[in-house]
Amino acid sequence: MTEWQGVNLHKTIRFSHGKKILRGIQLACCYIIVIGLAARLVVYSTTLYKDIYSFEQDILYEGEDEDENYDNEEGYAMKEYLPLWDWERDSIGLNSTPRVCKPPPGIPSMCCVGTTSAGGGPRWRGDECHRSDHMAAENWTKTYMKDIPYVSGRPCDICEIVHLLSKYNWTLALQGDSVTHQVWGGIICELARRGYPVSVHGEDMEDSRENNGYSKFSHWDEMTVTVANGTNVTMRYYRAYRSTNFLINRTLSENDIVVFDHGLHYPANRAAGLAKQDMLNLLEFAAQHWESNRVKLLAWRETTAQHFANIPGGYFLRSMTDPNNCSRISEVYTAEAYPAIRHMLDPSLLKILRNVYPRNVFYQAVESTTNFTWVDASDPNFLHTPPSPFEKELVFLPYRDYTKELVSLHHSECTHYCANPFVWQPIWRNVRLAIQRTAKYLPVT
Repeated sequence: MTEWQGVNLHKTIRFSHGKKILRGIQLACCYIIVIGLAARLVVYSTTLYKDIYSFEQDILYEGEDEDENYDNEEGYAMKEYLPLWDWERDSIGLNSTPRVCKPPPGIPSMCCVGTTSAGGGPRWRGDECHRSDHMAAENWTKTYMKDIPYVSGRPCDICEIVHLLSKYNWTLALQGDSVTHQVWGGIICELARRGYPVSVHGEDMEDSRENNGYSKFSHWDEMTVTVANGTNVTMRYYRAYRSTNFLINRTLSENDIVVFDHGLHYPANRAAGLAKQDMLNLLEFAAQHWESNRVKLLAWRETTAQHFANIPGGYFLRSMTDPNNCSRISEVYTAEAYPAIRHMLDPSLLKILRNVYPRNVFYQAVESTTNFTWVDASDPNFLHTPPSPFEKELVFLPYRDYTKELVSLHHSECTHYCANPFVWQPIWRNVRLAIQRTAKYLPVT
């Protein structure tokens, strides 16, 4: 080898080494960037996850001492319709532009007005849920609520619920799907915005022998609410799309008041049969275990209206529609009303397609269950309706007719609602009435 060849070979080797070193540095930098981004994503996801589910989260919101919205005796906001706080108004652009979500310390961002959910955890974004929609919802709520008997008690329904639970040392449980998850978030935020000290912790649940598919029991939360006299009230949330014996036995044994919501997750062409059978199983199991459990009140919070642009707006027919095109629900249940989907349906079920919203089929299930009675909370005489002679009732809490009007409170899909404090008011009113009736007729020791 000549000296020239040796020098060039040495240069080639050095150049090759240099390229490898450079590539190594580049790869190392990429790895560092990727790891850094991944770490930030994990931190962000963890923070968001904790915010969504309120894991180990303490909420303590107290307004100004002289604020006219607060009751002088107990220090909680006792008005029937508490006006939006400035931070809530900011979140829909009534005070600030652009919109900002800056709740007081300890209150999760899901409590900002306009929080949305598409089946997962709630989130707030400044480009979703317009202020005009929320103003319309407030007006509709006040109009609708005039037809629900008020009777006596504190002017604030959620406050009366807390008072009754505290007085009788009862617990309240919500069991249901992602819409119930929104309601659970609504009750956390409603208590927080009224000044109640609240602490929430929860956990994801592993599948049990019964929990699979739509019956999966996937999450559990427990909330402690501190009232003025220093006592604590307990509320719980159990997430499941459909009920199982395992889950209903747990809720009945752990709680005094159980409000469940099942009915949304049933295919349109099989809804009547599946929903009725599941409800029969739930009621029969509850009847068999009633005396051995803790429950005093079992209530069904009616499935919300679905606003998918099909007839009749069913959740399981959503793939046939534009998810951004939500529309009012057709109330016409005839074969002629379903030309687009008639080929998908069993003709014998067309007459009962209304059971996609299962008020009727759930009523039929109760009537078919031994020793169970259907009681309607929308009855003007509900508080004075004598208890079932069997002491086993399913109390119906209406909600669909109210949500039928909330077409504009959807974002990117037509099931869940852009949250604001007024959307859940009918639920608080009906739950409060149901608890009052239970306290009136049940012997309390």
